[in-house]
This record gives sequence, C-alpha cells and structure tokens, in this order.
Amino acid sequence: MAWMAQSIFPTITRAFVYERWKAWGPKHPKFIARVLGEFPTQSDWAVFSLEWIERAKRDPSEAELKAALGHRIQWGLDVAGGGDAESSLAARVDGMVLRQHHYTDADPAGKIIQDLGQIKRDFPQYPMGPGIVDIVGIGRHLAPRIAQEGYEVYGFQAGGKAIDGEQYENAKAELYWLAREYFKEGLVSGLDDDETEAQLATLEYRETSRGKTMIEPKEKMRERLGAESSPDRAEGLIMSFLPITPRTQLVYYDASGHSISPI
Repeated sequence: MAWMAQSIFPTITRAFVYERWKAWGPKHPKFIARVLGEFPTQSDWAVFSLEWIERAKRDPSEAELKAALGHRIQWGLDVAGGGDAESSLAARVDGMVLRQHHYTDADPAGKIIQDLGQIKRDFPQYPMGPGIVDIVGIGRHLAPRIAQEGYEVYGFQAGGKAIDGEQYENAKAELYWLAREYFKEGLVSGLDDDETEAQLATLEYRETSRGKTMIEPKEKMRERLGAESSPDRAEGLIMSFLPITPRTQLVYYDASGHSISPI
C-alpha cells in the first residue's frame, strides 16, 4: 500500500511525537498513520478524502504541462497574525501546484512580494495572474501593499455571501467545494508539502438546518482533533482555486455620442 509505505518516519522521537500531537491532535489521520503506525480513516464528513490527497502528490503529466502553456498563474494567500499561526501563499496553474511559501512573521509583506517575484522568474512560461487574499483582519492592510507592487489582487471574505446561496452557507463553503471537485476529479498535481496534506485531511463539512453546506468552524475542528494549530496552509491552497470573473461594465451613449450613466 503506497500510503503505508510513506506513512512511517525512519525515527520517531519524543520531540516529534509531541510536535505532531500539538499540531495535528491525537485523532488526526496522519498522527494515527505516522506516529501510531496504524491505517488511518476519515469520517464521512471529510471535505477531501485521503485517497484524493495522496493522488494529488503525483507529478503533472506531459499532457497537463503542454495544455497549461500560456495559462496564467493564480495564487492564494491566507493571512495570519504571526506566532504559531502561519500566513500561507500557494501558486498554481490549472491544477498544478507550482509553489507554496509559509510565514510566521507578524508582517510578511516583504517576503511575500519577494517570493511572488521569484515565482515569476522560475516559471516564465506562465504569465503571472491574479491573487486572492484573505482580507479579514490584517489581510485588509496587506492586500493593497501587494497590489502596489503591480500584482492583480482580489480580496476574499470567508463569511461573505455565496453565489449559490441555496446550496452553500457562505463564500467559504462554496470555495471549498470548488477546490474539492478539483481533487475529486484527479486534476490536482504537484502537492508536496506534508503539512498541507495533513491539514487538508482535517477539514470537515456539515449541513445546516436549512440543508446548506457549511465548513466546520476552526474552533470545533480543534476540539474534535485535540489540536492547537489552524489549517492555514490548506486554506492558502484552497483560496488559489477561487474563480476570477473580470467585471464587465456597460456604458450607453445617446444620439450625440455622449455617455449615459453606466450600468
């Protein structure tokens, strides 16, 4: 079994066990596999199955690489306040994960801008495209600073309204479900960060009394797993899948050629 072959570390130290217990919690699938050496399972409410996550670790195919030529890089940035929490940047083209960077600084703007520039240089075959930044909290101030460097930046609020308000409780649930479809259909490749994989495996959804899909709150997730960390890296990656639709503005002109108020 590929999962079991990759799920045992060469050396299990007390420090490693404590670190993983603190980050993942004793009920986390990867804690069960990597620390306890048992085959992990997930609940029926998992957003991303272990099978889909493992499959996303593959290298992109030649056909995928060829099809992506000229397509734009899209990136997501989940913003934290430093300390134990991480701000996390993820860049992708189509379903291919190109690069991930993580920051524990209270103000990581300089490093983020530097890393975005490096991504542009490392992948010249893909034009740099839009970025989605979590603008709740300090992200509200970070997003315009990145935009000032010439990057196309869009703000995202997880608690905002979903486009399909009948099916999803909020924008966060709708975005998670879109990313879920990428994983489910086997369209994601290049995932190589163990912590991101672990965090993706923790995420669960629920149904509201009105039948809408919602993502389990982070506080409830920590209680369920007995963990202290947040899924910052997973959320940075998920945010990179937000679909961007350019705004269209219609302007009407009267007979003399003067514009009338835009719609």
